Amino acid sequence: MLDRFRTLIYWACGIVLLVGVLAYIMVLNGSASSFFDDQRGTLQPTDFGSLSFTPDADSYLLCDPSACPDAEPNGPMPVFPLSPADLRLIFASISDSAPNITLRDFNPATNQLEFIERLASDPLPTVISIRLLERAQSQTAVAIYSYKPVGSSDAKDHQERVERWLLTVSNRASRRNQ
Repeated sequence: MLDRFRTLIYWACGIVLLVGVLAYIMVLNGSASSFFDDQRGTLQPTDFGSLSFTPDADSYLLCDPSACPDAEPNGPMPVFPLSPADLRLIFASISDSAPNITLRDFNPATNQLEFIERLASDPLPTVISIRLLERAQSQTAVAIYSYKPVGSSDAKDHQERVERWLLTVSNRASRRNQ
């Protein structure tokens, strides 16, 4: 009786191990993408033109009425003395140099970038949406929106995040202009 039970346990362990190996191979080959879904998810890029925002929201927005007509932003867009192409390179270098920041989406037609930032102190990611608007004399205005699509957040944290990003961009822009 004990031998039968032991044999049954061995067979069950073998089947579980075989199913695990097959699932691993499916994931490596990408054939399980419909089963496990894709990495992009359903989060859509920010539409600054129809963004409904008020300053009391648990997020942070710097934008002008020309770019965000339906929003009441926390402040105006910062302007940098660089072309949109140069600023795109700076934002790309920020995401490349920080392991906790990934570029989620880039639309070259609208000059819009979407980043995901994951901090060690917070398990839920934050989205940073950036839209570059070309101005006269090789200047570019930056509309920037920080929010959490899931979970609770604090507007102060988003403000500090946006200020940190803008300080980094400003430092890299000043080095580029030297």
